[in-house]
Parts: sequence; structure tokens; C-alpha cells
Amino acid sequence: MENKRNILGDIKNINKAIVFPFNKEIHSIARFVDTLPFELTGFYDVKYNGNIGRTISSILQCEVDYKIMNYEIINWDDNFDTVILGHCKELSKIINFDLLSYMIKMCKKHHKKVYTFDDISSYISTLDEEYHDLFMFPYISEEHLIKNRFGKMRRISKPVLGIWGTSSRQGKFTLQLILRKKFMGNGYQVGQIGTEPSSLLFGFDEVYPMGYNSSVYLQQFDSIQYLNEKMWEIEAGNPDIIIVGSQSGSVPYDTGNILQYPVKQIDFILG
Repeated sequence: MENKRNILGDIKNINKAIVFPFNKEIHSIARFVDTLPFELTGFYDVKYNGNIGRTISSILQCEVDYKIMNYEIINWDDNFDTVILGHCKELSKIINFDLLSYMIKMCKKHHKKVYTFDDISSYISTLDEEYHDLFMFPYISEEHLIKNRFGKMRRISKPVLGIWGTSSRQGKFTLQLILRKKFMGNGYQVGQIGTEPSSLLFGFDEVYPMGYNSSVYLQQFDSIQYLNEKMWEIEAGNPDIIIVGSQSGSVPYDTGNILQYPVKQIDFILG
């Protein structure tokens, strides 16, 4: 697996990118395309979603006029260097075609970099080592923990603004991006941890991808210690404010089933 710190460095080297598929997790990239630190040259999708030929503005009611194109006609000889690959698992099941494997195969063939929202370590392990540097994905595991801390925690002195919610589709990540844009536009230095896998693409300091198809492999005390350390590292950069945002379910609707208990969300709050 790639170390997350190296991934952050690789993302800063993205110059031109395309995006596939056009699903919920990609909407924030589309809405805030003007805040990305690289050029985005195209959005692609499968024909079965009914988006081909439509503009993003007509789908999301925003002022973004990119037209969504069929992934089958991607010109792999174009000068984009990276493919931003959203979650493909459910879509692949629906159309009975492994989109993730196909995109990885094509990127390998044409030597394009990939930033994917899913943990693709099992795919990378089948490739020759010379291709490993092409693939980036966020993940958090025990190898990222600071050893021999004996439970000691950092005390964070910077103001922290947290965005929490009860359910999905409340615009939590959208609000984080709006606040980031507003604060930075007014000259403030912003530190930020996001829980969406696209967070690093927007220049966030850290990502903790604990949402759908999570690639966080820590629990309880380890999660809290890891997040506390990341907060301290962000504080060391002397931001004026630190913005953090969690996933849905921070306050549960019901406690009649163990799956409704927001254990990961509470770990995130404590961290």
C-alpha cells in the first residue's frame, strides 16, 4: 500500500484530470470545480444513468457548464494525467461489468495516474512494481499511528469548527467547502480534516475516509489518538481556524439496532 503522506504529495502533482463516474460523491467536485488546485477537463459516466449529453448545471442547478460524456469514448491519448475514480462497486453490479478493473487496466495501459475513492490495494498487488506509483487512494491503518505514546494526548489550542449531521444528503461536505472558500477568500489560513475521500483533492490537510466503503482500519482508542495527532500537526502550521466534518448519523434517529449506534462518529468527535 502507498503511504498516505506520499499520496498527499502526489496529488499536488496533478495537472489535468478527468472524473468518472458522475455519482453522489462526485457532485461536490462538480459544484466546486473552480476551487480545485488543478485543471479538470472532463466528466464521464455510463449511459445507463441517463446523464450522457446533459450539462452539470442542468443536473445540480449550479453554474457549471461541463457536459457529461460516455466513458466508452474517452480519448486516452489526450493530455490529462490523472483519472479521479469515484465509487464503482454498486454501479458495476447494476450493469454487470467491473468498471474499476476496466479503468485500472486502461490507466495502466496509457500510463495515467489514478486517484480512487476505494481501497484498491488488492488490484495493485497484482501489478508489476513499476506501476504502483500510478495509483493513489486514501486509507488509514495501524502503520500511521505514532508508536509509544502511552495514551498521552495533544492539547489543541486553535479554534475548531465542526460540521455534524443526522442523515445523508444534508449538504455537510458542501457546507465545509463553502466555509473553506469564504474563510480563505477573506484572508484566513484554514486547516481542515474531511471524511469524504475527495477531501485531499480540494487541498485539505488530512482525510479520514470513514464513510461509504470506508478505508479506515482503526478503531476506538487508536482512531482517537490518530485524529488527535493529525489535529496537532495541522495546528503546527499555525492556521487561524480548523474545520472538521463528520459523516451522517452523529445523532442517531433510533437505538433499536446496534448498527444505528454512531460508534465511528463518536470516535471522530473525541479525536
